[in-house]
Amino acid sequence: MNVSENTFNIPQISNEQYELVESSNPVLHTATEKFNFSDPPIHPVELYNILGNKLREHDGLGLAAPQLGLPYNFFVIRSDPVQGFFNANVVDTSEEEVILEEGCLSYPGLVLKVKRPKLIRIRFSDPEGNTKTAKYQDFTARIIQHEIDHINGIVFSDRVSRLSLEMAIKKTNKKGYHYKIGDFYAR
Repeated sequence: MNVSENTFNIPQISNEQYELVESSNPVLHTATEKFNFSDPPIHPVELYNILGNKLREHDGLGLAAPQLGLPYNFFVIRSDPVQGFFNANVVDTSEEEVILEEGCLSYPGLVLKVKRPKLIRIRFSDPEGNTKTAKYQDFTARIIQHEIDHINGIVFSDRVSRLSLEMAIKKTNKKGYHYKIGDFYAR
């Protein structure tokens, strides 16, 4: 079936109604359920277009549906064209891990050093509903892992120690932001 045609009886939704949610929004800390292609809550290609447009609008590297307040197991990453991943999960990782700085559209200005596997293999469905398995490495693997965390209700601050987070908050607040450690542990 070609889902790029509106074969589902689902109303079209305006892209303008979706904005990044506040960092305190519970949807960022709630795991999503598997996207159901047989009875989709939104047309998968429309969801791909909404997230792809918002990713470009915010000049991000990745964006997950929960970051727009949508409880769907879907994310996009910047590439040409933007890649979309439904129901993604990591099926294998390298033993080698790398610590690099990460940012997040949901936490503007905050940069944290996060340890992640250098190489991953994931299984996912594309916007057409086709299941695929693919390997990613280096920075692309990092972006994908960050976005998979989002669809599992994990934010990047959950991946660092309290001390590292406190130091990063202090540094970020010197640039005019107003984060408090309680913002990250009050859930």
